[in-house]
Amino acid sequence: MKQRLAEYDGSVFVCGIALNIDQFLGVFERIFLLQIDAVTQEARLTAHDAAHPPGRGEAGRQEIRDGRTALEREMLTLGAVAIDGTSPTVVVVDEILAAVYWRLSHVPMIATPPAPMRRLSARTRLTR
Repeated sequence: MKQRLAEYDGSVFVCGIALNIDQFLGVFERIFLLQIDAVTQEARLTAHDAAHPPGRGEAGRQEIRDGRTALEREMLTLGAVAIDGTSPTVVVVDEILAAVYWRLSHVPMIATPPAPMRRLSARTRLTR
């Protein structure tokens, strides 16, 4: 992961869930947790399954349902910054960028737009 991140100049966002995230905390400057409620989670599970037939089985959906609160608790314990994941995407992005650029500049607002961002997708397990 360190090698992959070193390929990029500027801010890089890695999106996803890693079962072994605790092994990679030192690689990231910040971790964000998009918190959602049970109703939003159910709607997203249904939408995902509809868009990706045949979708997950009921056991897979239940595992995700059961794990949400534990995952959120663990991520917060690890120092994740909580973001309201039920907000519109543009609001979520604005909150994340504001947190990132406030930390970089130590000022609440940025006078110039940020440099282009690159996004990497994370798999279930990150690799070194």
